[in-house]
Amino acid sequence: MRVKRSGPLEQMKLLADRMLSFKARGAHTFVHFTPRKVAPLEVLTKLRSSSLSDLVLPAGASLSISGEGDYFPDLNLTADDELLCDIGLTALGWEFSTDGDLKAAAWGREIDLSLWYGRDNQPGAKQVFSLQAYDRRPRLSIARDVWAFEYAETGYEGHNQRYRETSNAEARFFIELLSELFAATDQGKTLDNTAGLKSL
Repeated sequence: MRVKRSGPLEQMKLLADRMLSFKARGAHTFVHFTPRKVAPLEVLTKLRSSSLSDLVLPAGASLSISGEGDYFPDLNLTADDELLCDIGLTALGWEFSTDGDLKAAAWGREIDLSLWYGRDNQPGAKQVFSLQAYDRRPRLSIARDVWAFEYAETGYEGHNQRYRETSNAEARFFIELLSELFAATDQGKTLDNTAGLKSL
């Protein structure tokens, strides 16, 4: 599945808005999706083979918060391929009031790709790749962070973050990857023949 040929900013917003169209009325600013019959390792391999590989955790890297003692216990989980157990997508969207400030963004969009790790097929922690776009920024940015169930508490928003801007080529690659994964979800399959989203 590929969004129509246009700039990465327009591609990103189109895909995110299609995903957000499945958000329940009055619900939060995000909606989750589960790609079906997609091997997480295949997705990880594509990321490793791309110019975004600098954001991917090396094999064997700890998924725990280090140096925090008993407050954040060791998860006994590492970013090993054999511990990959699930994959997920999340779309987020915001509309802002500029209040006459021309420098303020009118909208923001984010699409997260989550690769879950766990033992006995029970997800425990994930590395998340987040593509972010704002209408007043000429380039998209991408972030990688780690998030763990055991650490979930008020104020915890993940750890081991990295962040940088993308080139246009990197943005297009990641948008196409996200589009392929969205096409593999139950919701995405209903949009296969709609304008703006086409099968690869």
